[in-house]
Amino acid sequence: TSQVFDAMGSTCAENKLSAKEDFDAKLVGAISDATTGEEAGDILCKAMYDNAVQVPFTNAADKGTDLNFEQMFYNGRGEWQEEVETLYEAKDENGGKAVTSRLREDARKVGEFYRADGQYSRVSWPG
Repeated sequence: TSQVFDAMGSTCAENKLSAKEDFDAKLVGAISDATTGEEAGDILCKAMYDNAVQVPFTNAADKGTDLNFEQMFYNGRGEWQEEVETLYEAKDENGGKAVTSRLREDARKVGEFYRADGQYSRVSWPG
């Protein structure tokens, strides 16, 4: 990697400030409502957080947007809590027993959501 030491703004004009003092001065200069570097950082972080894209909570299970599925799940009365894997409900293409009600397959969207939007986006909490 190449480093740039003489780029405009990369060092203090007189090199008499510590790195923190220099950074604070740059933050306060960029955020007009702030009087300290910490206050400017708080304002900047809050603005970034408030403007972040939010992914709907209902995307996790992908069972609709009315929150009915989620309400039933968290109340312990959802279809996933009552699901029992079985070999007896259906037959496969060869006439043999087919596995049905596999939670691993039925709830796979939750894992996909966790590995994608759930880890890298802000999830909006219902209500």
